[in-house]
Amino acid sequence: MISAILAAVAWGTLYLRIDLGVSLFAFVTAGLSLALFTPNSIAVISERHSSRLAPILFAVFYLSTWGGAAIASVLAGWASENAGASSPLLIASLLFVLSGVALVRSVLPHTRDGVPSTSPSTGRTGRLLDIRGMIASVRSNSLLSFYGFALFFHAFGFSMITPYLSLFADKVVGLDMTGVGLVMAAWNAGLMVGIVPWGWVSTKMGSEVTLVGHFVLSAISWFTLTLSQDLASTAALMFLFGLVGSMDMPARRALTGELASKEKLAEATGFIELVNGMGGLLGSVLGGFVWERLGPAYPFYIGPLMTLISVPPMLKLASRVRSAAKR
Repeated sequence: MISAILAAVAWGTLYLRIDLGVSLFAFVTAGLSLALFTPNSIAVISERHSSRLAPILFAVFYLSTWGGAAIASVLAGWASENAGASSPLLIASLLFVLSGVALVRSVLPHTRDGVPSTSPSTGRTGRLLDIRGMIASVRSNSLLSFYGFALFFHAFGFSMITPYLSLFADKVVGLDMTGVGLVMAAWNAGLMVGIVPWGWVSTKMGSEVTLVGHFVLSAISWFTLTLSQDLASTAALMFLFGLVGSMDMPARRALTGELASKEKLAEATGFIELVNGMGGLLGSVLGGFVWERLGPAYPFYIGPLMTLISVPPMLKLASRVRSAAKR
């Protein structure tokens, strides 16, 4: 609920006024919203279900969220063309308000025999914000720290390109806002199509093996985006981009649950999100710098190289996970 409120405030504020200071406030607030939403969502799934079913359940979770994102991409493109460039910000703010209202019932205290009970999410959120506990969990779990190290470079490379995908479609390929919305929808469509099959593959082959394949295929799919020529080719390549991207989340979330005990899952999830946030922040800054200094295509050259750095440590982690499982 807090996550939805923060997001509504962020995008609503940016709709009312757009300048550097307000933009920084909006994006920091939206980032905090996402930081609260993602780990708690993952913790709920991991704590309530067995690790064997986790990849499939994460696939269903992301199928629903990415389905909404695909619809939103088309809606945003249409709204920008017909109601003004800032109209998607207002729509997003209103949707988050509706989401917050829907979530209120899940966090309000319930009563049993006249005695109020507290939601387990309260304790979970507290653990997510427990920096000391997070550090202790990482120090006591070498596999988790090694996992975070591997993910850092993937997040770095991913964030070198993703903030600039719509800009690339607009400025380089030459699509209008409706076209940009359609190719972003194609990305989300690829995510939706692949998420459940890849979740099943993860349960059969192992989450760590799936992630290794994801890193390698990501490098290829990111590079091929530079081959975009028109709406059809860009949409096809973005669909492929999403299809490969859908390998990530079910396997990543399941592996986090496998590497951490249920008592330490919230701290472990918070650590992984922190690592991803750090890699994403640095990657997006470098991506913008490279775009300006070297040209629009260069983030799509360097980003794949960054994610390939994640392959050797991930292979090592896969070997250690399998060795530990045989003991």
